[in-house]
Amino acid sequence: MLTENKFSKYVIYAIGEIILVVIGILIALNINNWNENKKVEFYELKLLKQIEQDLVENGGEYNNLEIYYNKFLKAGKFVLNHIKDDLPITDSLLYNFQFTKYQVDFNPIKTSYAFMSNSGLNQLKNDSLRIALTKFYEQDIRLMTLRNDKLLAIQFNHLDPFMIEHFKEENIEFENSLYFNNLMIVPRDYLKLTTNETYANILRLKNDRLELNLTRLYESEYNLEKLIELFRNEIEKIEAK
Repeated sequence: MLTENKFSKYVIYAIGEIILVVIGILIALNINNWNENKKVEFYELKLLKQIEQDLVENGGEYNNLEIYYNKFLKAGKFVLNHIKDDLPITDSLLYNFQFTKYQVDFNPIKTSYAFMSNSGLNQLKNDSLRIALTKFYEQDIRLMTLRNDKLLAIQFNHLDPFMIEHFKEENIEFENSLYFNNLMIVPRDYLKLTTNETYANILRLKNDRLELNLTRLYESEYNLEKLIELFRNEIEKIEAK
């Protein structure tokens, strides 16, 4: 009887030890899982902030395009109207001639998105965020780049060759030199230029492309603002945990 009692106590003690060991293992696993989840969240948060920063910088690229597109469009319209009305050369006309020869590059920031694409898009847990980001880069950015390339093609293939042939650089003295660079492009023969349909058609072609690009740019700017808002909300949600 005594032996049976000792054996029973030993079994109970052994079972208790096993239970304690199992509990210890489960606690250790939970702590390890918690640490791993924290590491994943930390990495995701870092990636979210990097992408958000890239998106903000792309907003600056968009703003730069908007400023120059409007300047180029304003200059093109001014020159066309001036020529159509058969007006003489003025300082304002010379000033706007300068802007018709300029172009603007579009250099979107893709660093973080490219890194994430190469490493695996599933690094972003939020499906809707990942889809929105992919759509912005694969559609908005890609199409905006193509549209600006079409504008550059008009400049390089049509307007620049025409201006090299029909314009020249000349030092011009202005009453108000604060707003003008004295070395300016001027028509070789202004009277002939006013009746040159090729020049007018090239300017119209460029203006049409500028107007189309601006329309699409405004749409894409709206998409970008919404995307930045989504990323900031996601960052706030993770940081609040």
